[in-house]
Amino acid sequence: MNLKVENDPCTKSVSLSHQKKGHIKAMWYRNGIALTGENRDTLKLNYGDFGSYELILEFDSFYIVSKKFILDESYVKLSPKED
Repeated sequence: MNLKVENDPCTKSVSLSHQKKGHIKAMWYRNGIALTGENRDTLKLNYGDFGSYELILEFDSFYIVSKKFILDESYVKLSPKED
């Protein structure tokens, strides 16, 4: 499962989301550790929240794990310098 990634340079943030189909439970992970209370369809990150992110979806007794999204310095684009 691929995550949808939306980059917003104006707010210096990235939003990760998935396409919800039916009744499922979602849990976001950063560097392999569950993010407490992060069970929404979209996870918003600031540019400094570096790490490896993934989502696990639960359908009854079946689980789907997303591909990892790596937020690091190479992902963050430098904003244009002000004069």
